[in-house]
Amino acid sequence: AGVVVYRALGGAGGTVVSATCKGAPALVLALVGVTAPAGANPRGKVFANRVGVGLALSALGDVVLESANGFLPGLCFFLLAHLAYGAAFNVDTAAGQRARLGTIKLWLGRL
Repeated sequence: AGVVVYRALGGAGGTVVSATCKGAPALVLALVGVTAPAGANPRGKVFANRVGVGLALSALGDVVLESANGFLPGLCFFLLAHLAYGAAFNVDTAAGQRARLGTIKLWLGRL
């Protein structure tokens, strides 16, 4: 719905309506992720929470980008969002973490 309203307004940037429409879909997905039930796997809830935080930060970045001097602050919100996504994909078993650590050590050894 946000995309339809945004396009109907001609994609006019800088208005409150366009900023709201631009950030609304990601914010709704963030709320779905954060409010999802844990289920049988507690790691799934941690993953959903971290992705939800990333989506909320992305939505905030979209809204801030619509302001006059919002490029750098918006970019910072997107950076924080990607750090949250990285933290989400780091939720794993101990064996998976050891394997990633070995890959990182191998990569750092090549520098």
